[in-house]
Amino acid sequence: MSFVWTFIPFQKLNFSIGNILDCLKDENVIGKGCYGIVYKAEMPNGELIAVKKLWKANKEGETVDSFSAEIHILGYIRHRNIVKLLGYCSNRSVKLLLYNFIPNGNLRQLLQGNRNLEWEIRYKIAVGVAQGLAYLHHDCFPTILHRDVKCNNILLDSKFEAYLADFGLAKQMITPTYHHAMSKVAGSYGYIAPEYGYSMNITEKSDVYSYGVVLLELLSGRSAVESHVVDGQHIAEWVKRKMGGFEPAVSILDTKLQCVPDQMVQEMLQTLGIAIFCVNSSPAERPTMKEVIALLMELKSQPEELNKTSQPLIKQSSTQC
Repeated sequence: MSFVWTFIPFQKLNFSIGNILDCLKDENVIGKGCYGIVYKAEMPNGELIAVKKLWKANKEGETVDSFSAEIHILGYIRHRNIVKLLGYCSNRSVKLLLYNFIPNGNLRQLLQGNRNLEWEIRYKIAVGVAQGLAYLHHDCFPTILHRDVKCNNILLDSKFEAYLADFGLAKQMITPTYHHAMSKVAGSYGYIAPEYGYSMNITEKSDVYSYGVVLLELLSGRSAVESHVVDGQHIAEWVKRKMGGFEPAVSILDTKLQCVPDQMVQEMLQTLGIAIFCVNSSPAERPTMKEVIALLMELKSQPEELNKTSQPLIKQSSTQC
């Protein structure tokens, strides 16, 4: 920490590098990831920010690449569903990234908690993440690939607005037909598209697959990979096995989503269809993120009569709902 610091803000900030360093204490740690540790930092004026301190690289340049990726991408884009990079600090041995603080943790923590997460909130999160990815894929030039879409990298504010975070693996596509050849698989186990098994090329359809896995987690309440099962059971394979065994589609839905109106059940089942569409083993058969948004929006625009059913789609339990 004794080396000379460089402090580059991307907007006017009313605090100093000294204020930031004072907050890098164990009691302020709010998360750890593959590339660093995150602190909650309260500035003298009461402003809360999140500070990511990057791990030292095991291999020369690895941390620098992650650091550069976040700066060069997040420093120049703005979207309501993408975490905001406020600036960065660095010296010869330490690299810090400064973000706006998102108070409600990440989607993984929310799904694993005991909270009864209503369908409307899950739907709002699904749409928010889709809008953030669609912005990266369709509104940025060059197109930006996130490459690590997962529940841990989806942050939520107090109103459950979703924010895509952690752009350490993100890449820009040079041209619309650009395919980036990878020297090693990038992403997180359980979310990596199957084409990595036979091709090291990445496209925006790899992000679409990862988004489909997140949708399945939102709908089922399960993790991408169930660690308590021997060798793990991937959620996409679990869903396909259930559907192939002619089990009722509602058996896939989180039990916390029971005792809801049939209209909501129809919306959840249609969202399940979108998720299965996204995790198709063939990249060419997956939708674009713009198409995903259109499909999600269509759920809420359908006439109410089309969503009515003559009998409940989920049997009521013996207990009172």
